[in-house]
Amino acid sequence: MDEKELVRLANKHMIRTLKEKWSPPILATGRGCIVKDIQGKEFIDFTSGQICAAVGHNHPKVVEAIKSSCQDILHVNSWRLTADAINFAVKLASYLPDSLSKTMLLNTGSESTEVAVKMAKRSLFEQAA
Repeated sequence: MDEKELVRLANKHMIRTLKEKWSPPILATGRGCIVKDIQGKEFIDFTSGQICAAVGHNHPKVVEAIKSSCQDILHVNSWRLTADAINFAVKLASYLPDSLSKTMLLNTGSESTEVAVKMAKRSLFEQAA
């Protein structure tokens, strides 16, 4: 499918901002901070998502971890346990003081914010008691 047809389909089936003024390149691949569009043109990615901003596109260690997870179990609710999640919490605690030795693994930023507010309220309530 050519770029013109992909843009037409994007405009028809996706909610997009600035579509009348600008159409971004249609990206096909990425390695580190370099992405390529479907024409093969390279760009430095200064706008990548939350994961790629930290480790780059297709970082070999991340790719291997995802492949490994896909063979066993990839994702579970935040209230379920896996050995990998427990081992991660233990390792994270080893870098922190005892007062920060517990971890709550959540799925989204909004879920994390909601729990942080609940924890702060609980802490204030316990201090007042």
